[in-house]
Amino acid sequence: GSFLVTLVVTGPSGVGRATTWIYVDNTPPTADFTFWPADPMRKEAIDFDASPSYDPDGEIVAYHWDFGDGTTAEGKVVSHAYDSDGVYTVVLTVVDDAGAESSATGVVEVKTCHGGTCG
Repeated sequence: GSFLVTLVVTGPSGVGRATTWIYVDNTPPTADFTFWPADPMRKEAIDFDASPSYDPDGEIVAYHWDFGDGTTAEGKVVSHAYDSDGVYTVVLTVVDDAGAESSATGVVEVKTCHGGTCG
């Protein structure tokens, strides 16, 4: 952002004053996440964790999840289960306290059975 800064110096010779604009760039946050289990089955709860995300010059204030199946969630740690087998692209978008955002994607492959063995 832009900030108008005024420096006032008082000494034996009197008072001196200088004013200038300072421009500070906001570094956007870095989005990252993990999920478990790594090989989920249909209707099994999957825990998604955005703890690896960080903001080098502030803090993350929002976590938006898109699970690739038409559902979304908010929060640093969320759980989701898929109703159908398939390959889903999960998108995490994080927003920092200055409004900058970034996204990370991951692929979740959901199967009916682990390793082709059912029951």
